[in-house]
Amino acid sequence: MTSPKVSYVCTDCGYKSGQWMGKCNSCESWNSLEQIDTRVTSCSKQNLKIDSIKPARDISISQVNFLKTNIKEFDSIYNGGLPDGSLTLIGGEPGSGKSSFLLFIIKELLKKNEVLYITAEETSQAVVQRAKRLDIDNSKLDILASRNWNEIRKKLQNCKHKLIAVDSIQALFDEDSGNYAGSSHQIKKISYDLLELAKVHGFIFIILSQVTKDGSLSGPKSLEHLVDISFLIKNGSGNKRILTVEKNRFGCSSKKLYFNINKLGNIELETSFDHKKYYGDNRFFSYCRETNSPIEVEVLLSKDTDHGKISTCNFDISRLNLILMVLDNCLNIKFDKTNIFLNIISDKSVKDKNFDLAIIAALINTYKNKKNYGCKLYCGEVTLSGRLLSCEDEIAELAENLKDTNLNIHMKSHTQNSINEFYRAHFV
Repeated sequence: MTSPKVSYVCTDCGYKSGQWMGKCNSCESWNSLEQIDTRVTSCSKQNLKIDSIKPARDISISQVNFLKTNIKEFDSIYNGGLPDGSLTLIGGEPGSGKSSFLLFIIKELLKKNEVLYITAEETSQAVVQRAKRLDIDNSKLDILASRNWNEIRKKLQNCKHKLIAVDSIQALFDEDSGNYAGSSHQIKKISYDLLELAKVHGFIFIILSQVTKDGSLSGPKSLEHLVDISFLIKNGSGNKRILTVEKNRFGCSSKKLYFNINKLGNIELETSFDHKKYYGDNRFFSYCRETNSPIEVEVLLSKDTDHGKISTCNFDISRLNLILMVLDNCLNIKFDKTNIFLNIISDKSVKDKNFDLAIIAALINTYKNKKNYGCKLYCGEVTLSGRLLSCEDEIAELAENLKDTNLNIHMKSHTQNSINEFYRAHFV
């Protein structure tokens, strides 16, 4: 009897070796090689359906259908809604709210569509109980509780549902692939099957995934390569969560969604701002990515006969010293005999360099003792030479969210590439 042919595959990068090694030769990660049986039939040997060759001019993009969740912020990531035949991957640490966010999306889709929920981690009773707790109408929700991927795949061949949720891919087990559930080879085989089902039948899959100890998505990199959109849920302060777009074939990959999750698992997206906060004069704000909200910057100056003292609250004092040196070098504004008190009104320290421009504006305004009407939000980073660096996409989107408030948005523009141009535009 011939011994089984085995090889070892790195779960991080996919590197293959004929023998086990403690350290991967490719990505240099430790204890990442898993044994697989090479005699197992791979996805490439299956009878996959092949479409005929078509001229590009004969292919109509209007034929692509989108499934809208009616959650504006979520649909905008897909440029209109979830396309037919797409795969979405949502990862996160245990307790980060992956299942709750998935049910939040399903709750909106159930208003007009039928949804199949495949649960490999929980019982069907547990899913129904959670759906009831979240006030979800389960009249159009079907549940399949199983870990056997072979049986699930057979049932999906005649599935009537357009959207299918999988919770989670690491818990599924393919009997033909060998190894254990959650192994690199298992996940790779199942992910290729999901891709084939999506392209042949037009299913829309939303797949939940676990993460590794370093916070990256668990499983082989081929899983991330196959999906169309990859999300990662990160824990913020308290009940706050940040949904970051790691990969996006349909649009921008730098977008973020911020939401809160309560004890019952209800999701509340942060889409609006309290307009009452932004009234008054001589008030300066900047945008904080972590809280997805404007944060006020306060500066107090007083003359001193000695060298002066610098104090900061919730801001790096060395960064403030850099800003003071730039003001001295570029604008000849000196604070050598001045006591400087900088306060960022936040419950935690701010390390975002986009606060540079707001701090500069507050310092100059206070130094010149100028009356500044209204509330102003400044976003931009300053370099040692006095150049202003452009803001990222999510800050530009903030202007749209704040357009109905009393805040005047000022970001680095093509006409203000340096701190000198910024000074002439706002303080001369």
